[in-house]
Amino acid sequence: MRIYRPESGWTPPMPSPTTESGLRTALVWYHGGAFAAGDLDMPEADAVARGLVTRTGAVVVSVFYRLCTGGVHYPVPHDDAYAAYRWVRQHAAELGIDASRIAVGGASAGGNLAAGVTLHGVDEAAAPWQALLAYPVAHAGHWPAPSAELATRLTGMPQILRFPADLMTGMNSNYLGAPLGEGAGAPAYAFPGDVADASRLAGWPATYIENCENDDLRASGEAFARQLEQAGADVEVLTCAGVPHGHLNAVGSPLTSASLDRFAARLAHSV
Repeated sequence: MRIYRPESGWTPPMPSPTTESGLRTALVWYHGGAFAAGDLDMPEADAVARGLVTRTGAVVVSVFYRLCTGGVHYPVPHDDAYAAYRWVRQHAAELGIDASRIAVGGASAGGNLAAGVTLHGVDEAAAPWQALLAYPVAHAGHWPAPSAELATRLTGMPQILRFPADLMTGMNSNYLGAPLGEGAGAPAYAFPGDVADASRLAGWPATYIENCENDDLRASGEAFARQLEQAGADVEVLTCAGVPHGHLNAVGSPLTSASLDRFAARLAHSV
């Protein structure tokens, strides 16, 4: 884990609340990379963490989980992700963190891990304060069909920017360590979107989901938002216009900066 804190004396433009004793809001963040790539230095980890700390003054804990290579599969990345979240909760005071305001978040495969951590936390009466999910991979065997608008958009996209079914199947099968059967589900912590019973998602915390407009994975993020709403969760979902999958890696892009502003606004929320 890499812990990011604001420089002493820094006045952030969108300050997140602190307690009277100075304890700060925190975000436990998981990078993407198809479960098999990525690290703490990639922009989706480092630049996002720095961007959110400087905007809000919150503490960001960026997590490097074991990747699905060399025989590593689920539940190892999930276990790493949840262990990091539990550690931050257990050591909140010494980290200068308000234990009641610890959010989890992530992008793509990291968004999947953040969702799995959230559900695991709900089950153990240790739910995060909120979940911030960027273009998450929420489904495996029950991959949702795209809307008519998204389907039309995808047909005009270059194949290099697409996530065709065989690639998604290979990525998710590699994560699980087993082939996906026809219509097969997956363990709830592995792919919370495959949970068919809305009551299983009861108790889910407030959630922000930001999808990319030009992205096959948008169907998963949109469907998962609907599932959470049906379970009674407070969900805000937004489509980031004009970007393909993974745009948080685009350092210097004004669209990336705008996304970080929106995530920062969630961390600055007073409830």
